[in-house]
Amino acid sequence: MVYALTLPAITLEGKTICGMEEHTHTEECYQDDKLICGKEEHQHTEDCYEKEEEQPVEEENTNDENEDQSLVVEDEVVNEPEIVSAEEDTQVQTTPYDLSSHKNNIDTIKFVYKKTEMVNGKEQTTESDVPTDGTLLTYDNLSMTYRVLFKDIPATTLKQSGGVITYQLPEQFIIKGSINKNVTSDNKVIGTIDVNSNGLVTITYNSDFMNSLEANTTVKGSFDIDAQINMNSIDSSTGKVTIVTPTGNITLNYGLDYLEHYGSVAVEKSYKKEKTSDYIEYTIKLTAGDGGCKNVYVVDQFTQNKEIVKYVDIPQKETKLNTAKDGYKPFENSSNSSSAGTIYLTNAPGSDQKIPDAITGTVTTPGSIVWKVASMNSKEVRTLIYYVKLNDTTNNLYNYRNKNIVNNVQVYTKKADTSQIYNKGNGESTFTPTIKIDTDVMKKSLLTQDGENYKKDKDGNYLVNYKIEFNYGSDNNCSIKGFQFRDYLDYWDINTDSKMLRYISYVEDSVVLHVKKGLFISKCG
Repeated sequence: MVYALTLPAITLEGKTICGMEEHTHTEECYQDDKLICGKEEHQHTEDCYEKEEEQPVEEENTNDENEDQSLVVEDEVVNEPEIVSAEEDTQVQTTPYDLSSHKNNIDTIKFVYKKTEMVNGKEQTTESDVPTDGTLLTYDNLSMTYRVLFKDIPATTLKQSGGVITYQLPEQFIIKGSINKNVTSDNKVIGTIDVNSNGLVTITYNSDFMNSLEANTTVKGSFDIDAQINMNSIDSSTGKVTIVTPTGNITLNYGLDYLEHYGSVAVEKSYKKEKTSDYIEYTIKLTAGDGGCKNVYVVDQFTQNKEIVKYVDIPQKETKLNTAKDGYKPFENSSNSSSAGTIYLTNAPGSDQKIPDAITGTVTTPGSIVWKVASMNSKEVRTLIYYVKLNDTTNNLYNYRNKNIVNNVQVYTKKADTSQIYNKGNGESTFTPTIKIDTDVMKKSLLTQDGENYKKDKDGNYLVNYKIEFNYGSDNNCSIKGFQFRDYLDYWDINTDSKMLRYISYVEDSVVLHVKKGLFISKCG
């Protein structure tokens, strides 16, 4: 944002020193083509006035770190009689000049809506006056510019006020953060501009600048402040807000659906999964903004590789949510113990229906879920936890290994009993199944006996013991089912000598399976 204080050149008014009267001949100055007025034509120029010093113009200060509000001040100096020393006067009184309580010094107060759009690759901002005649406002947000045009502030009064002008914004406006910036002209600091978080505007000129002002002048100008309507100040029964200003009350009409239209909701999406589990636990977190929100709809669906997932224990009929965990059923938590919302399973949304209705027929797997929240208070946080199950077969998961399963959530609000929908945001979460089986996971080795790789039985046969060890693997994050161990004496390019192969066989009753869980090993066969 830009903070600028502009002081244009002096207006040509006040005491003249040329001793002549301004006069231009008209028809009344002539009779029978003869000049009868006895006056000489004359137009005042700068040389006809007592010389006044041109005031400096402050350049833009674009180093603002807070982009939530901006301030522009423009003053004009007009000649008046009497000269007073700034040093003498500021010692008498240093109370700031409160423009808010001086209605006669306020020319106009108006509200302006600014909208910035990209046009041909460049940002373009358009301005329009906010209607105050009861017209329903349909802006994108509650932000607007508060514009004040002031006039006729004597320089002597400004000096008596210590070179400080203040103005208090009405309580119906919110300023996010605060501003304190230098006002400069030709790289020289001539004062400061401050807007605090309570909406108090303070313009303070330094002594050098104040001493440069002639006392026989008055000041007029304007300033703009980017602010936001406090949604809590809107009357819920009418959708209107009345703003009290020094020049009179101004009423703005935001409509009865202002909570749906202008209420903000932030959304976050995340998941948790135990490595060997078939289930993924998803969490949707909603956080309401200042003033809260109403008629919130959350639509959740899978957008990539949805063939291997399905929602768990979510009914097709709209059902009120539990507020505590119960197996794999969905449940909701709230930061202020509000009544839980409802949920239902339905088909995925389409281009013609952002919020799909509940259906009685068969849902095309996996479908989507709709979570409805009737109302959210200011700053309220709600979370929905639900579960999704991966396909049971390892073969399907193995074919989808390292492929992203993408889940998307869209948040809307809807005006009651209408088709009007407002988009509030979206979130996304990605789970990538990993099933890795290699020599790090499965190892085969010879068991030695008495230092030898074999032993003889009583019949003179050579017995060779093998051990196959299979680990889950640290990289895996899915359960592995239907797994088969296969051991070959002769397989593809791994061959046993053909002359010896006829004399080698497996000992069928020698296969024993041991399962290790933690520190315990059990024999399974």
